[in-house]
Amino acid sequence: MYAGQGQTTYDNGHNREAVILTGGASRRMGFDKAAMLVEGKPLADQQAERLIQAGWPVTVLGREPIDGCSFVHDAALYAGPLAALSRFTPVAEFIFVLSCDVPLFTASVAQQFIGEIGDYDAVVPVVSGRDQPLCALYSRAAWHSLPAALASGRVMDWISRLNVRRLDGDGLAALGIRPEWVTGVNTPEELSTLLAADNP
Repeated sequence: MYAGQGQTTYDNGHNREAVILTGGASRRMGFDKAAMLVEGKPLADQQAERLIQAGWPVTVLGREPIDGCSFVHDAALYAGPLAALSRFTPVAEFIFVLSCDVPLFTASVAQQFIGEIGDYDAVVPVVSGRDQPLCALYSRAAWHSLPAALASGRVMDWISRLNVRRLDGDGLAALGIRPEWVTGVNTPEELSTLLAADNP
């Protein structure tokens, strides 16, 4: 549901929600990543649909709302994901954070990560040795550490302040998750390579 400049409040029976980040500049991609078509449909719309169907209320953080989702408009143009996340106030116990540039994302990733978070602040996948913090699950308590990282504007500065459960290739495989499902793309070439890997 669309909530203008604010966001919908969910009752205490809901322990999970998701945010989709759609406000990036997409400079290296050359076009708006949120609107890029995969199988004939805008990617951000696909992501929202998959999460909602799996029972995750979704808030879009970016420039344009998506039907069926709450919406928080970017206060500053291209200020980065950390600034966008700082304007979001979690109401659920667990929050799945997803960038709109993860074309092969499936909601089973979010579902599986809930079983892994335990007493951690976050569950973050690791692909080719690199954290993927914008396709990751966070506890509501993780937001307490976010303001201290805002000065740098770097998501990894936020992550460094959290107690993180990292899942590398073996950890993802144990959950039935392919690395491609949590991998973001920044260029048309990366998009083509990822889609080709999914359809050998």
